[in-house]
Amino acid sequence: MKWSQEELNKAASEINRRASADADFRKLCLEKPAEALRMVSSPEVPDNVQINIIESASGYDYRIVLPDYDDGELSDETISKIAGGICATHNYCTLDLH
Repeated sequence: MKWSQEELNKAASEINRRASADADFRKLCLEKPAEALRMVSSPEVPDNVQINIIESASGYDYRIVLPDYDDGELSDETISKIAGGICATHNYCTLDLH
């Protein structure tokens, strides 16, 4: 199940509200973030969804989350998508590598 941006924002706001006033819930957020999210959200969080909740660090104005590292190598899956396909319905072909 995919969440809407509104659902994500609502869950994040509720986590922030509860974590700012409840030390036990705050600890749960840091140790078992998916469980904390399940406590405040609907729809249900799928088991395969990875969640990371971090605590604010004093002295910092911004936090930047880096994307996955791309070493420029193509994965076997990407290579198999590229190799062997034909595009008979268009004058051009597109490939979704993600």
